[in-house]
Amino acid sequence: MKRSEFTETFLRINNFYRECLNLLEEISLESLLHKIALMASSFTSASYCVCGVVDAKDDFYKFHISGFTAVELDLMANADPARKLTVQNIHSDVPINTNRIKDHPDSLDFLPVRQPFISSLLYIPVFYAGDKKGAIILANKIGADQFCEEDQHLAETLAVYAGIALNTLIVNEQIVAREQILSKRNEDLALLNELAKLFASSVTRQEVIVEETMRHVMGYLDIEIGEFFLQDEENPHTYQMIYKEGHSLTTSLFGFSTVSTEEGIIGTTVGTKKTYLLSDEELTIINSKKATPVQLNYAVCLPLISSEGVLGVMCLATRLIKGTESTLNLQFLSSIASWIATMIQDIRLTRNQKRIAILEERERIGMDLHDGVIQSIYGVGN
Repeated sequence: MKRSEFTETFLRINNFYRECLNLLEEISLESLLHKIALMASSFTSASYCVCGVVDAKDDFYKFHISGFTAVELDLMANADPARKLTVQNIHSDVPINTNRIKDHPDSLDFLPVRQPFISSLLYIPVFYAGDKKGAIILANKIGADQFCEEDQHLAETLAVYAGIALNTLIVNEQIVAREQILSKRNEDLALLNELAKLFASSVTRQEVIVEETMRHVMGYLDIEIGEFFLQDEENPHTYQMIYKEGHSLTTSLFGFSTVSTEEGIIGTTVGTKKTYLLSDEELTIINSKKATPVQLNYAVCLPLISSEGVLGVMCLATRLIKGTESTLNLQFLSSIASWIATMIQDIRLTRNQKRIAILEERERIGMDLHDGVIQSIYGVGN
């Protein structure tokens, strides 16, 4: 080997390992996958590259592709009804290096359409500590009909560094996700603590309990629209709207302000005793009223279930930003509804007990008066 060739090879290998070490400094999966794909393509002279992270089923849940033209990307996107670009992983735990694609028919399935034509393929799984973290798929060697042993060796070495970098970022993402969950739970507990203070107070009016609870819940969850229907104590089959916030209608967004069991959305919620999540069609009807500051894409009605039946219905509606759906935990909202139901039932029972005590006292006084009158009459007669 000539000195110039040796120097060129040395510099190339040195540059390769330096780039591999730089992978460990990446701070996001997207940028890491992008860099791996560029490195793999560059050092193996591949026309196309797909680099992705796999889930427990060995399918890509995040990936980056390079080398494809705009026309090729458009063809692949059109293959999906939702025009979403999808790439399938090749399910193999060992490298595949071939130019006989017919011997590996499943290898062609990593693209949604069989374009571009694949003439050679190099598949390298990415492992860390025995667990598969991802894969590198290289296609169509430039200047040759197949990837050589050196290409495979470089790609496998790159996969070792990629495995370390991927594992670090995946673990970091998991830590961040857990921190977010814990933070959300702490916030939920803070809201429950505020509600507990309210319930432990000397408030004896149902309307005050409802208003304060709705104010706390809507403020905490950043919800624009709220309504509350309460069971009529004189007519248990009738529910009246006692609270509304966020829209300009004098009646309820869901129809009338007074409803009967199984009448409309509120009545259905009462009748089934189940949380009612409005459909897109129902939301379209509500939005057509143009009474809200935003176009709603989420609305839910939660029954307040007690031992005496459904005491009311709490309604919440908003426009969720894509990706924030998890902020509205229905189980958490149902717990709040149960708390309100318990408080309202306690207020009603306390009030009924006082009413019974007053009636009993009146009856006792009446009996005393009756006995006194009888004795007076008896005394006059004597």
